[in-house]
Amino acid sequence: MGYRGGTCGRTAAEERYIQATLDVFAQLPPERKEAVRAAIARTARTPEEGMALFRILVQHKTLSATAAATKIPVRRLSRLRKEFFALMPL
Repeated sequence: MGYRGGTCGRTAAEERYIQATLDVFAQLPPERKEAVRAAIARTARTPEEGMALFRILVQHKTLSATAAATKIPVRRLSRLRKEFFALMPL
């Protein structure tokens, strides 16, 4: 349970917890939604990156579909996702 997940330096259990939080974003209390939005804002350099990251994390869009829709490279989107998981408070 305490082993590294490999993507961002968090444990696999922590990454699963964050992903579960994102999976039920619509049902989260307002303060928890704001924590997710704040972590996205800290991660993204531009509003466009923030919207793309929201599409990937909360709306479960693929990296390639998001890249095609936003013109942000897949590699950058992947880095943003990794940085988000590292920054998101538990």
